[in-house]
Amino acid sequence: MIKYFPEVPQTWKVPFYEELVPGLETVAPELGYFIQAQDASWILPRLAPHGIQHRKWKKPLPASTQVFRATKTQFSPTSIEGHQTLIVEGSWKPEDVAEAADLIFVPIQQPKARLVVEFFEPTAKDSFVSWGFFNKIFEAKEYMEDYVAEDVAHEMLKDGAIRDEFEKKLKTDEAFAKDPAVRFEFFYRKHPSWDDRFNKYPVWKK
Repeated sequence: MIKYFPEVPQTWKVPFYEELVPGLETVAPELGYFIQAQDASWILPRLAPHGIQHRKWKKPLPASTQVFRATKTQFSPTSIEGHQTLIVEGSWKPEDVAEAADLIFVPIQQPKARLVVEFFEPTAKDSFVSWGFFNKIFEAKEYMEDYVAEDVAHEMLKDGAIRDEFEKKLKTDEAFAKDPAVRFEFFYRKHPSWDDRFNKYPVWKK
């Protein structure tokens, strides 16, 4: 319980922060974000109350469209307001994206541009990703048993390029060298059974 005594003068010394330093930075898209049809049905009703503009995209996707792939994910141990929140780390990189029908385009050139970035940048604190709307994308559905992965690894090491890459990571990445599970994943990701959609954010930007 806090009690105040206004009749007793006090002198408080508090730090003065003259400059704000961002804790997180991102690059806004040049054109905007592309939403796939299966997600548009629940995303668009959430954009409408904010007056965020969007339209159907009927042209081929622009060259160098970018895809975000997470390299690290952390789910909250408890729910918040009915959502299991998620923190992701990763990066956007240009990829060849298979053409999809019924895409929705959310342009960055609009009055609510900052809110658009907040919603669609996966690392933003109030993004759809952070609030758990895309959790299924970041949950592993398939896996390879260790005893299978070991045989696969021995076979793949016969490939000189893979062997050189593996040995280089052993020498340069201490965490990789110490963690058997991470080393197995190195081979699993190169195997045809690897699900390329895992940790691949299904919203694109350009």
